[in-house]
Amino acid sequence: MKCINCETEWNAKEEIAKSIIKCPFCGENPLEKKSEPKFYETTKEALAAIYKQFGADVLLGKLNAYLPDLAPSISGNDKGLVYMVYEKGAAKALKENINGSKENMESAVKVAVRNLTEAYINQDIAEKIVYEFTDALGWKIGKPAAKESDGAADDENKKSKPQGMPTPAEPQPAPETPGKKTKPIAEEYIAKKFEKLKKNAQKGDAEAKEKTFECYLKSAQQGDVNAQMTVGMCYYNGDGVKNDYFKAIEWFDKAEIQGKNGKGWINKITDDMDNLIREKKYNKAIPVITAIAELGYSDAQRILGMCYNRGNGVPRDYAKAAQWYLKAAQQGDKRARKWYYELKKQG
Repeated sequence: MKCINCETEWNAKEEIAKSIIKCPFCGENPLEKKSEPKFYETTKEALAAIYKQFGADVLLGKLNAYLPDLAPSISGNDKGLVYMVYEKGAAKALKENINGSKENMESAVKVAVRNLTEAYINQDIAEKIVYEFTDALGWKIGKPAAKESDGAADDENKKSKPQGMPTPAEPQPAPETPGKKTKPIAEEYIAKKFEKLKKNAQKGDAEAKEKTFECYLKSAQQGDVNAQMTVGMCYYNGDGVKNDYFKAIEWFDKAEIQGKNGKGWINKITDDMDNLIREKKYNKAIPVITAIAELGYSDAQRILGMCYNRGNGVPRDYAKAAQWYLKAAQQGDKRARKWYYELKKQG
């Protein structure tokens, strides 16, 4: 007999099988598919559900823990937006005007967006974050018109490969201080220095590579998503800077939050660490896998669960193994789901 829910098979005579109403392994009816909980596909839907169930205090308090349960398919990426709201002071401006007038709400939105952009978050992304929260709160605040994007340039950037010094991204100007005109630092640097540095870097000039990396880094810190990807690649490959997986992950995750495919590079790092685990090089791999798993990426969560299950590089801990398997399973990872139920069978 095979359970339709956990897919475990066991031997049972036909007359006995018909009388079984509870699977001995997962506890569900083996002949009826358990109804799946409702998961929300977008951040806005998840935030609205949180507001409806728990109120504004929770919504604008600290709710990252709710997103993996309500919307596991988006938690790995969009929960980063939620994190930014709290850490960069946007939530406070919104919370203080929950019952304010429309004028107060509009003012609060401007303050929240400004707080995020001053923290080097791209303005378009800052507005997206803030308006998802105001939508969940039911605020009728007009959104600014969407800006056109250069699709052709974006397609070209997607062709980047994980080797050598990547093609430079167009930097974004730094925010202007009222009453004082400022020049875009990275743009000015690129305009005067980059071509010469690039040629020298291609020839293996270490100093030129370092200065070229500094140029990318300044642009990335100003919120340019393409520069963030480039900085991540530089840290991954050790181009112009010492190889650092943690910083590479940080910048790829920032780019992923802004809609660029940083996840693909993070998955590549995950594969690298998985190979190191197979080679029993745990000291290097486990901290990196843990950092990725904590950001919400399912492959790393499954691998970390396996490490705790087998005692690979960490003390064997079935409870922690189950916890990480479940997080990955909630994002649709079938292997993690199978291993989670296998642990449950073992009690």
